[in-house]
Amino acid sequence: AYYHSNKYGALGYLDHSNVADKMIEKHKKLIDNFNTEVKRNKELLFVKHHIDNYDGKFPLWVAVELFTLGNTSQFYSQMKTADKKVIARSISYITQTECTYSQLESCLRCLTTLRNKCAHFGRIYYSRFKWFPSLPYEEEYKAYARGRNFIYLYPYLYIMKVLYPSPESWNGVVTELAALIEEYSNYIDINCIGFPDNWEEQLSRE
Repeated sequence: AYYHSNKYGALGYLDHSNVADKMIEKHKKLIDNFNTEVKRNKELLFVKHHIDNYDGKFPLWVAVELFTLGNTSQFYSQMKTADKKVIARSISYITQTECTYSQLESCLRCLTTLRNKCAHFGRIYYSRFKWFPSLPYEEEYKAYARGRNFIYLYPYLYIMKVLYPSPESWNGVVTELAALIEEYSNYIDINCIGFPDNWEEQLSRE
């Protein structure tokens, strides 16, 4: 939102000319979905404020508060390649892991899938995911430690490791996950979620 608003203006995200040509129709649909969210959330104070005082115009840094993770992923995928590259470089700097724009686009799509499964109480144990995450080579061979036939939970967790900005906080997540797997060790086969034997070491951040 910060980068896009600085380049195209507060309302530039509404202009179809600011996205890739082949994405214009998808962008129109995204904006239609956003307008639906505005109507659905019109009683929220910040939404009501912009409707009453700014003729229903939402600058992007406000609009993203109504974006789902899926909307965020879609918006990034619809950007012009040059813009996606700038944002990918920024993410790479923050995470200290080099990530191309196409890899970031893939990761966001995969995380949206995982988020939706969790939000709707979908099964993730022994559940094969549709999308193959694209990651930097030195990370990808670790994410696919059991091979590309094992697109279960592990590669998706590996995306989270790569994109997570704080190593200390992330390692706390790994510790909690290890405790959970230990607690249910009689019922969980880590092979069924694509985990390698040394998964704790692989998932931990330095």
